[in-house]
Amino acid sequence: MPEWYFLPFYAILRSIPNKLLGVVALLLSIMVLLVLPQIVKPLSRSLDFRPFSKAGFWSFVMIALILGWVGAKPAAYPFINVAQMVTFLYFSFLLILFPFLAWLEAKLWLDFLDKK
Repeated sequence: MPEWYFLPFYAILRSIPNKLLGVVALLLSIMVLLVLPQIVKPLSRSLDFRPFSKAGFWSFVMIALILGWVGAKPAAYPFINVAQMVTFLYFSFLLILFPFLAWLEAKLWLDFLDKK
């Protein structure tokens, strides 16, 4: 079992039955964290003015904690299924939800400014 800070990535690696695809998913899970700031460029960097992103951030923290917990468990029946579901949530949050929330908040903010 790896150190605690590698457990979420270890859970992603173990959640995919194919070894090569598991390694690809592991690398993508790290690369998407590096590329996300280049993809999502919000108007405001503070989460105080972005309530949807704040809720999304705390949901993502919970996903990372669940992946860490599952990564510490043995590779048995219930934990593999949980890891697969949470791995799907991990990638969908980073690749779909966060860019959508940034777009939605920018649209709402610009609509608000246009009405003033």
